[in-house]
Amino acid sequence: MTTSEIVLNIVNAVLVIIAFCSLFNFITMLCSEITISTTVCILLFIGMFILSSSLSLVINQEPYHYTYSTDENGVRTIVSQEPNYSYPGEQKIKIARTIYMFLPQAQAGEISNAEPEYMNQMPAYSITFIVIVNLVGIYLFSKKELK
Repeated sequence: MTTSEIVLNIVNAVLVIIAFCSLFNFITMLCSEITISTTVCILLFIGMFILSSSLSLVINQEPYHYTYSTDENGVRTIVSQEPNYSYPGEQKIKIARTIYMFLPQAQAGEISNAEPEYMNQMPAYSITFIVIVNLVGIYLFSKKELK
């Protein structure tokens, strides 16, 4: 792993932590009870985990099912290729990937996988998420009546 990849991983990790903090701070500021906000934050965390796992299944589907054969040297060759009838299509995969990358839970998973294909895009998704959550929070909090 190069120095730039390490720095990118650190930046991504810090942005994911900030995204989680901004989301949980948003919920805490909107709820008047600490126990309600804690419960909502925990349920939201679990919900994001389930959603990111479900989207990951859609994103990682292959258009074909392959049957492999391995020879005595350990070389794998494709014996047959059949269409995957549950393949969602490129457009649905693109939409699912966009939603997936906006979830901080999914971004944390991508950091642990360290796939360089999406590591460069993750800061943009994180910053967009942080800005949207904070703007919505500022708007809603300004409308909220303080006791």
